[in-house]
Amino acid sequence: MSFHCQKKIIRYHYCKHDASESYEFCGGDHEDTPEERQECWENQPTKKRNASTQITTTMEDGGVCCRDCDAEFIGFYCCNCQKFVEADNVSRNDENNLIHIVDDTEHEFCDDCYTKNY
Repeated sequence: MSFHCQKKIIRYHYCKHDASESYEFCGGDHEDTPEERQECWENQPTKKRNASTQITTTMEDGGVCCRDCDAEFIGFYCCNCQKFVEADNVSRNDENNLIHIVDDTEHEFCDDCYTKNY
């Protein structure tokens, strides 16, 4: 039976962006370095690679990777409204900016707005 190193991916819980990835040593006939572990993992057939990849999530930094993801997936305190806007009411406009709408007017997430984690 042949063994290969295992890939471990940690993703942020809410935005699903990758926080980190690493390779766990299989004990095989190669050096235990990050490069050798990655090469060992890559040298197995695609189906086995997929099966030997473990994905978990983290709540580190509130489960988001950055300020924009914090606003998009958790919500933000709007500097115009002076209130917290839940993520269900946050969307993106045609310019891909984060907004919420009040009386047909877009309030854009800006540097004066703040989030829970960043």
